[in-house]
Amino acid sequence: MRRIVTLPALALLPALLIPQGAARAEAETGFYVEAQLGASLPDSVDASNDGVDGSIDFNDAFVAGGAVGYRFPWARLELNGSWRDFDVDRVSAPGFASGGSGDATAVIGFVNLFLDPDLGWPVRPFVGGGIGGAYLS
Repeated sequence: MRRIVTLPALALLPALLIPQGAARAEAETGFYVEAQLGASLPDSVDASNDGVDGSIDFNDAFVAGGAVGYRFPWARLELNGSWRDFDVDRVSAPGFASGGSGDATAVIGFVNLFLDPDLGWPVRPFVGGGIGGAYLS
C-alpha cells in the first residue's frame, strides 16, 4: 500500500511565506537580480551507433543560474540563464554494459514574462511564460 505524507510540506509553508512579506516592503517597480542553485536528476538518453541501439545514464548534476529583470507594477520581464554539466555514469546496449566516461553540458537561456499583481494575499500568485533555447554539447 502506498502512503503519501504531506505534513513536512505543510510545515514548510510558513517559511515560504516569510520572504514574500519582506519583499512586499520593497518598491514595487525596478530592476532585480536573482541567483539560482539546484540539482538536475536526468533520465537515461537513448543512443545508437552503427545500428546498435542502447542508452547512456548520466550522474546527477549541479545547476547554477540566475536572472536579471525589471518589475513593473503588474508584471516582470526577465532574462534567465542556467548551466549544468553531467558526467556519464554508464553506457549500455543489448548484451553490453560498461562504466562510461565523458560528459554532457547544457547552457540554457530564456526571456520570461510574468503577470503577478499584488492582491494583498499572503502568497502572491503569478502566471507567465517564456521563450528560450539551449546549447548542448
